[in-house]
Amino acid sequence: MASCGCVEPFLEALDVFLPALQCNEKGDPRSIVHAGVRQFLHRMVVCLDEEIFPCIPVAIRHLVTNCTEPRDLYEFVPLISQMVSKFKGKVAGYLKGVFVSVVTTIWAVLSQQSDPSDSLLIQDLKLLRRAYYQFIASLFNYAATEIIFDQDRETIFRVLLTLIEGTLDCSDTNSQKTCFGVLRKVISTPGMVPKQYEEDMNQFLFKHLIPAAFSAPSKPEFDLNDAQNILTLGEAALCLKAVHARCGPSMLDFLRNSYFPSFNMPPALVNEFLNDLVTDAKVFKSRFKEFFKKLR
Repeated sequence: MASCGCVEPFLEALDVFLPALQCNEKGDPRSIVHAGVRQFLHRMVVCLDEEIFPCIPVAIRHLVTNCTEPRDLYEFVPLISQMVSKFKGKVAGYLKGVFVSVVTTIWAVLSQQSDPSDSLLIQDLKLLRRAYYQFIASLFNYAATEIIFDQDRETIFRVLLTLIEGTLDCSDTNSQKTCFGVLRKVISTPGMVPKQYEEDMNQFLFKHLIPAAFSAPSKPEFDLNDAQNILTLGEAALCLKAVHARCGPSMLDFLRNSYFPSFNMPPALVNEFLNDLVTDAKVFKSRFKEFFKKLR
């Protein structure tokens, strides 16, 4: 684009198009305008380089402001993921300032009461939820995690809690695996969580992550013989291995003296599980599946 002198004209076009996102018309007019600008931005992310960075916060703010339709949001989220996948950590400084607006808008739409008989709305919400998890995963896949971890404590742990929610949703096995995989990276990557939140993180692991790693595979709808579920089970097992590597004996004490007794688990099965936990990761993944078969 630079070699043919097209960068400046396209940036000038962006200056013209972006104000159109302030369209206050509800329904179709707003959706049509937003869809058109989104498509243009997708092309600009492909064609331009860092010249587009200053336009990103403005575009995102307009695209999410007063956005209450799941479809508009799930069609918007891939645009941010595209930016992250192309520019990686270089774009983090421009996305950090709008990250909270994006995720809080998504959370608000996902938390709305929906009519169970409205199959289109249910499908749109499912697609939005999946797009959200894919977006969060993209920040980890492309070295842009500072977008999350440079936020305040409340935002950081709210994002982590949404990942826990994803691990428990057996209706979307792909997202389950994605969420366990992201959480494993959070646990196992030194220095990812800000030092001042280390103790909060340990509490999060014991209160939320460890229970999720057991609760998801324990659900009746979690088919232990399904290929995708086996992959999810493997990620859950690796999460537990990562917690053990991080917390050591305190995790074993928690499982032996607090967590397992709350379910009246037979002492022999508890001992067997704890012995398996400290073995090789590949061995533990295999025995983790057998553990749930015995529970059933």
